[in-house]
Amino acid sequence: MASEVDEQYDDRSEGYPPDWEDRRLRVLRRDGYRCQHCRIRSTRVDDISLDVDHIVPKSKGGTHEISNLRALCPECHSNRHPENDTLNNRSNKWSGGFISDLWNLLYRNILSDTGSCSVDQAGRVLQFDPIETIPDMDEDRAVSFRGRVVDLWDRSSEKIFQTGILVPSMHADGELEAPIRFVSWEDADVRRIHEQAHYAFIGARTTKYDGEIQISIDNRTEIIPAALL
Repeated sequence: MASEVDEQYDDRSEGYPPDWEDRRLRVLRRDGYRCQHCRIRSTRVDDISLDVDHIVPKSKGGTHEISNLRALCPECHSNRHPENDTLNNRSNKWSGGFISDLWNLLYRNILSDTGSCSVDQAGRVLQFDPIETIPDMDEDRAVSFRGRVVDLWDRSSEKIFQTGILVPSMHADGELEAPIRFVSWEDADVRRIHEQAHYAFIGARTTKYDGEIQISIDNRTEIIPAALL
């Protein structure tokens, strides 16, 4: 559902309008939950909380119109306003979290020997669920997993971008023991995937199709080729 904004607040120059949260959500959706400078994406399962920045600053007459707003991560937002101590402190706290995340990764992968985590190029520690456990999950749950695309189908609706079948990345060729259907949406700003390629899917969502759990990929999901992890 689209956020509601009131045009009477477009030109409000001081503070933030009462419909700011609706404006913020609309901008995040429009920008695909991705920082418009460094392009890092905020998914359902990480701690990247994107800011909404005024392209023309309020101090220079910038308005609250949607066209004057964009999504930025805390670091890029702080770099744009180096005089703002609040943004600087928030950026430092956010960036510093990557160090503790790396220690958590070492603990999970070496001490606990789970092998279920990875660090992406942005420094995020990603916790993966085994793909074979997804069919037994509840609906509307955020999930991250590694998988191989074994089949792509012709889309049955103009709203669908891609749809097909995924299996665990290390699954041998032959009879599929734990396949799961996925669908990605035409307006979701997601990566096109290819048959027999391996990917990490970060922050996908479980939905139901014909009574069975499937994977829904939208603009809160990031798709990372396995070679980049």
